[in-house]
Amino acid sequence: MQPTAQQDIRGPLPEGLAQAIRETAGDIATLLKDTSDTTVPVPDSEWTVGEAAAHLALANELMADLAAGHQRPYGDGTTQSLAAANAQSLAAFGERGAGPLASMITEQADAFLDAADRAADDESAVGPALVTPLGPMDRNVLASYLLTHMLGHGYDLARALNRPHMIDR
Repeated sequence: MQPTAQQDIRGPLPEGLAQAIRETAGDIATLLKDTSDTTVPVPDSEWTVGEAAAHLALANELMADLAAGHQRPYGDGTTQSLAAANAQSLAAFGERGAGPLASMITEQADAFLDAADRAADDESAVGPALVTPLGPMDRNVLASYLLTHMLGHGYDLARALNRPHMIDR
């Protein structure tokens, strides 16, 4: 049986997804809290550790806002527009300290999960998918994207800092 749009939006996140989001944010925060130099370049990237961590903090905030039902324009979904939006948001956000960014990453992951919980409990939450910079997504897909996004940039941060990634074989 195919899920309906109503089933996609109402109810809790799939089992284990919230825990994976919370643990991944915590693992990234732990990785950052042990970092004294955020000017280290990220391999195969134009960003430093501080810029990649700032991007993660800002992206987690964006996704928390989207999960809460707020519309936040952020490019048009194309690679070029997302890169421009990333550059603009990083230029406007000056924080590059490991500790504050680690805290923001976990706080915004928690804010996302709180918004997802509130929507799951809200009978009026049934309706169209959430509007995201990558197109419409239901809450479960957006949560999966949040996790994937953190894991990808967490891998970049771990490589830059010569630390093991939070996922092993």
